Amino acid sequence: AWSGPVHGFLYMCYLVTTALLGTSVRWRPGRMVLIALAGTIPLMSFVAERSVTREVRSRKSGER
Repeated sequence: AWSGPVHGFLYMCYLVTTALLGTSVRWRPGRMVLIALAGTIPLMSFVAERSVTREVRSRKSGER
């Protein structure tokens, strides 16, 4: 009974985090939507997170 609301709250946190990260690294809206949709497929958010982490780290190291 409690897992549904908790799951929904965590997904909302995931969406907000995706939007904040996407705007800070200037992704196109389509990219943000794809990352947000990755959270709807079981375990796909972990695959997307690995890809995004690699991309953002390489961008940050290139700025220095």
